[in-house]
Amino acid sequence: MKQTLVAVAAFALMGAVFAGVSMAAGPVTAQAPNARLALVVDGGSTNGSFTVLRKKGVASVANPYVGVFCVTPSATLALGRIVPMVGVDLGGSPFADSGAAWNRQLVYCPPGTIEVETFQVSTGAHRNDVGFTLTVF
Repeated sequence: MKQTLVAVAAFALMGAVFAGVSMAAGPVTAQAPNARLALVVDGGSTNGSFTVLRKKGVASVANPYVGVFCVTPSATLALGRIVPMVGVDLGGSPFADSGAAWNRQLVYCPPGTIEVETFQVSTGAHRNDVGFTLTVF
């Protein structure tokens, strides 16, 4: 049994390496040559349990409330003039009707951040387990 588990783990590791999947801890730098900010987040089940998978131009991400993510850019952006694009990462979301949206009014996040809210469309309830992408060109 132990040999089988070791073989399966070794096979999975080799497959990940050949598929280009990073096994390293922490986010990888996003390859987004024309973006000033790019972010891929895999939502977690509780506040603060999310994972940043890829990032560019991001100093930090906070998750102060269920389904609320506050993104602090690492570079100076005129936040009152940006047009961020937010999308749902269906691979990191449990429901087909998961939603993610930018809130320009900063209802939950402090000034100097970009607020992204994640939710389930059918219920309207904020959800922490929705994966999302954020891009600012």
